[in-house]
Amino acid sequence: MHNGSYLIKVGSYEIPLSYIRRGTYKCSPAQRQDNDSYVDADGYLHRNPMPHTRCKIEFELITLRDSQLREVIDGIRSNYTSWVERKVSCYYYDDEADGYYTGDFYLPGTIEFTRLDKNTYDQVRLAFIEY
Repeated sequence: MHNGSYLIKVGSYEIPLSYIRRGTYKCSPAQRQDNDSYVDADGYLHRNPMPHTRCKIEFELITLRDSQLREVIDGIRSNYTSWVERKVSCYYYDDEADGYYTGDFYLPGTIEFTRLDKNTYDQVRLAFIEY
């Protein structure tokens, strides 16, 4: 059972639980990866699972004022270990294993910023994919 004050910490920055839109936090831990798996002529699957698993974490932020969103984005960006890759080290709660784990993640593609007005953002979605 999660007992911490956060679900995900990016480097040294804890993303406040109060900033995560209720019902949008999704953690897909320990996703299995296969290498050259195939189906034979009789229809049997031959898997070659790899030992390294990957996690994906995604969520939306609540409606935030400009200064609050800047806190989140700057908190993440200040912890990039590679700007080009948008690479970060994350400490996150794994629901399947019921504990906190650390991994190297990247923020994929683009982050879309939805503005309600000049100083307010809504439904900014963040995703972290483990290497």
